[in-house]
Amino acid sequence: MINFNESNDCLEQIEVLRKRMISAALLYGMNHPTVLKYSQEIDQYHNQMLFVTKNIESCPTY
Repeated sequence: MINFNESNDCLEQIEVLRKRMISAALLYGMNHPTVLKYSQEIDQYHNQMLFVTKNIESCPTY
């Protein structure tokens, strides 16, 4: 069964990571490994959110 709250959880986590990434970029520069790590984590949550959203949209409605 699809967890409909999972998409919202992903959005919240993306926002937290985005703020951390911006702070790290300002402190260390754009190419610092910490900034890249946050970027990769954001990508993972974004992909997960898209997967969940696509599955929700494909659920039949009766």
